[in-house]
Amino acid sequence: MSSIDKDETTIITELNEKIISIDHIDDSIRHSHTNKKEDFIHQHHQEIMSSTKEKVSRQHWWQFWKVDLEQMAMKPIDFPRRTKRLILMTIALATLIAPISTTIYMPALVTIQTALNTDDTTMNATLSAFTFTIAVCPIFWSALGDAYGRRRVYLISFIIYIFGSVCCALSVNIGMFIAFRIVSAIGSSSVMSMGAGTIADVFAPSERGRAFAMYATGPLLGPALGPIIGGYLNLGLGWRSDLAFVAIYGVIIWLCILFFLPETTRYPPALPGQLPLKRSLKNPFSALMYFKYTNIWLSIAYTGLSFLFFYMVNTTFTRTLTVQYRLSTGTVGLCYLPLAGGAIVGNQIGGRLSDRIYNRRVAAAGENQIYPEMRISGIVIALSVGLACCGYVAYGWCITKNVHYAFALVAIFFCKY
Repeated sequence: MSSIDKDETTIITELNEKIISIDHIDDSIRHSHTNKKEDFIHQHHQEIMSSTKEKVSRQHWWQFWKVDLEQMAMKPIDFPRRTKRLILMTIALATLIAPISTTIYMPALVTIQTALNTDDTTMNATLSAFTFTIAVCPIFWSALGDAYGRRRVYLISFIIYIFGSVCCALSVNIGMFIAFRIVSAIGSSSVMSMGAGTIADVFAPSERGRAFAMYATGPLLGPALGPIIGGYLNLGLGWRSDLAFVAIYGVIIWLCILFFLPETTRYPPALPGQLPLKRSLKNPFSALMYFKYTNIWLSIAYTGLSFLFFYMVNTTFTRTLTVQYRLSTGTVGLCYLPLAGGAIVGNQIGGRLSDRIYNRRVAAAGENQIYPEMRISGIVIALSVGLACCGYVAYGWCITKNVHYAFALVAIFFCKY
């Protein structure tokens, strides 16, 4: 733990001890001097909070490691609507980082393979290494976010991401490229785990459906935007410009977090009447215990299979259009648009239906019988899975029969609907 964290914990502990000692004043003194006691508590509270502000409160915009005590006094769910929208916008833009970084150089795979003098298998390993890393690292970032606050972890992780992306752009061999792809994946994976927690902190259950729909737009839109941007950058400036672009985007997101994203983590007090103390760092793997709950592992399995099929198509999509249909890298990038369009349309419809179903069931059941699964509809899930399966089968048939690629693009629109 840093010295600043120790100072903050020590000061808050001191305040709690003062309050407890005051609560143990003799009954006779307490009853006869109630006003004096309240004045005494208020005076000591102000003194200690004043010294706390000097030591741990953020006095300047660049002191991101310090706490904004005025905002920490508010519940995130009570933030002004403008603040909530800025938080949602920042998190949604941040979620674009990982999927864009995964796919931005896909149209340039053959170009990078030639430049770094490697083979198809090793080149595909750069995608696998990045994807595997962003699947594993979030449990570590979430543990750090719970212990030290999400805002700090976001800022530190994006510095790691920017460093890794810059080094990828400067890579001189395939080993260096893979190594720093892993580094950039470590940095970009923080928002994958903590973003949902930030949204849940800020929005009430009745409005989370639309908020999560906007939050999920990043992971769905990124795989389509990445190839479009990367394809034309590769044509005009070469493959290294793809990695330079995501590094610059990372800097922009870092600045948005610095200016627009307050700390939303709140810690419960140890005892009634005390100020909250910080949590200790927990074992990151303790989160795996949630797999014992059926509703959680079913949700994870469904999402995992969805992304498995998506990336199976995504990793072969570029080579299929380039080799089989002889399209340029810029045109190949544009062919990802139907995939993004289907994902965004389905995501927005699903989010709105989720809120409508949840609010209707809450109104019918009453406030005392609310549970999260009330927003799930078997009919909506069945329709979604059915459309996706039809899309994948139709896409595979079009590619196998070598029909015009326009039909394959229509089919792929429904794969992430």
